[in-house]
Order: sequence, then C-alpha cells, then structure tokens
Amino acid sequence: MAHPYAFLAAGVIGAALAIFIWLKTGHQDREAVRVRERRRYDPQSSSKDDIRPQNSDTNCIICVERECSILFLPCRHRCLCPECTNQFIEQSDRCPLCRAVIDELMCV
Repeated sequence: MAHPYAFLAAGVIGAALAIFIWLKTGHQDREAVRVRERRRYDPQSSSKDDIRPQNSDTNCIICVERECSILFLPCRHRCLCPECTNQFIEQSDRCPLCRAVIDELMCV
C-alpha cells in the first residue's frame, strides 16, 4: 500500500511544474502583448525589430527617449534623464527603483 502522503507529494510536484511552465510561456505572451500595444499606438512599426528596446541602463525609465545621466546617491542607481529628474525630485525624495532616500544627485 502506498504511503498516504505520496499522492499529496505528487500533486504538489505536478502543480509546481504546471506553474513553472505557465510562467515560462506567460512571459512570451506578455512580450507579444507589449509588441501589439506598441503597434497600436505607433502604426508605423511593423515588426518587433522596429520597436526601440527599453533598456533601463541606457534610457530614462520615465520618458524612454533620452539617455540616463543622473546618478542617485547613496544607492547609485542611474535611471532618469536630467529633464525627468527635475520633475521627479519635485514630487519625491526617493529613488524610483529602490525607494532609498536621495541624498545627492550626480551628473555622469
């Protein structure tokens, strides 16, 4: 006779595997939705290659147009352009990425 918890363990393992597969395929679906949404607002873009990559290391996380050149101290995050930093600092004194209090700004 099988151990009474054997079926429970098999169910937990199966559920974990199902969640893992769902998450892996879900990411691809979310990316496809982003591409479709971008095309809806920008009809000129016809393929995924036309969409400019939104990389937080190089582009401002607010306007996504200009290069990040402001370093927040002490957390050392670089995620905003000077124009967006001026507007952001008026509203908050915390880093938009980690929520640490901003003591200084440094232009890089």
